Amino acid sequence: MRRLARKIRTPTASCILLALLLYSLWRVPTLDTSECSIVGWSLPALKVGRSEKLGLISVFLVREGSGYRVEDLDKSSTDGFIAAVQRNPDDIVRAHLSYQQIAGGLYDITTLTDQYELELRPITSRTLTPAELGAARAAFAGWVSSKDGGAMPGAGDAIRQIGPAPWKFHVPGVIHSIAALIGWCLFLYSLGWLGPWYRQNRKRRRANTLREGRCPSCGYEVYGLTGDICPECGKLLNA
Repeated sequence: MRRLARKIRTPTASCILLALLLYSLWRVPTLDTSECSIVGWSLPALKVGRSEKLGLISVFLVREGSGYRVEDLDKSSTDGFIAAVQRNPDDIVRAHLSYQQIAGGLYDITTLTDQYELELRPITSRTLTPAELGAARAAFAGWVSSKDGGAMPGAGDAIRQIGPAPWKFHVPGVIHSIAALIGWCLFLYSLGWLGPWYRQNRKRRRANTLREGRCPSCGYEVYGLTGDICPECGKLLNA
């Protein structure tokens, strides 16, 4: 163990570790980001904005009493929707669900977050009240959970904003980050040779300066002096 420690605390080991760490900083991320956004700083030294969100579902909500029902024009008859338009266009709300996966991490991509966003917009120019927004969101979330929950797990809870934390670990990124942390600790430990090297080099420079007849501290000419103190700066010549 001591032999290994001595081998690590050498200039060669420091150079090798530094080269590996620099490579790890500029390596390709451990995740295919072609369909994933990177938010914030995630090495290798990239700050990437959010990509365009993927639109999943676009349906219409029709008011029924104090709630709403879903009209999916792609999978059902348009008779109900047309009747609602003729009766009162203010009762119709367009619901558009979009999805985006976000990658995050300090040193590398270590977490993935599934983000669902629901846009509720009346087909007229009026603005929905908070109560109407809540009722429309609840109706749409219930419809998604019952109809498409298998294809989009967690979407209903995400829309209701009552689900568990949507992020999860990305295992390759976690392994890479842990390995990089260990590498940086080993690199710092390997720099232990710098102290002895500096002291030895300083001692050698002072000895060479004294042999040339000059003060190691200020460079004053001290050739031929019998004392151990420099008359110019007052420091010991052999310190």
